[in-house]
Order: sequence, then C-alpha cells, then structure tokens
Amino acid sequence: MDLGLKVPAAVIIDDDKARFFGNWRLNNYMKRKFRSIRKKLGKQNKVNAIRQLDDKEQRWMQNQDHKVSREIVDFATANTISVIRLEQLTIKVTSHANYRYFLKSARLKPNHNKPNFLVFFSYEYGIINI
Repeated sequence: MDLGLKVPAAVIIDDDKARFFGNWRLNNYMKRKFRSIRKKLGKQNKVNAIRQLDDKEQRWMQNQDHKVSREIVDFATANTISVIRLEQLTIKVTSHANYRYFLKSARLKPNHNKPNFLVFFSYEYGIINI
C-alpha cells in the first residue's frame, strides 16, 4: 500500500490489479476553503470566530482517512488478502536541493493516520499488517 499526496492511498495486489482510494481533489478543495476562511476572519480580527472553527479541518481530514482505511480493508476482504504491507513512512533527504524542496513542501505532507485506522479495521477481519 502506498500513501501519497496526490492519491491518498494506492493498493496493488498480486494479480497486478491496482486500486486507488480517496479523492485528492476534494481534500485539496477543503484545505483551500478552510485556509481562506481563516485568512478572511484573521483580516477582520475575529479571533473568537477562528477559535470556534476549533480544528474542524483536522477532524474532517481524520474522517476522510477513516473512510479510506475502511475502503482498503473492505477491498482486502473482498479479494481474500490476508496481509497488508504498508510503505515505510520515513523521508530521506540526500542533498541540499532535496532538503530545500522538503522544507518547501513540508506543509503538503499527508496525514499519516491511515496506518492507525488500517490496523484497527484489519484486526476485525484477521488481516495482518506489516
């Protein structure tokens, strides 16, 4: 399983059958929407209104991760898969240019709650996570 920015999750099984999960356009739209709301309220000095949003964006993204994880586990059970292998979520920076790119795109890094949700859901069906 591969977790990414453009496609929230991609799964490839032994039959070379690939399936993509999640809607990155909707995710990006919601991020832009919440950013513009915070920006607008910040220019109007409405601090209490910003506080009332109270991490609504993070809750929405967590809900999306929850749904994607459930879809992956359902896909695995439908295709009689007993092991889900996750990608390594560490970042290796090899040069100064890559480091500058990493710093520039650090705000675009995906939310890594999906593995936690996958472990929870796959435990129900007896699927092993590696």
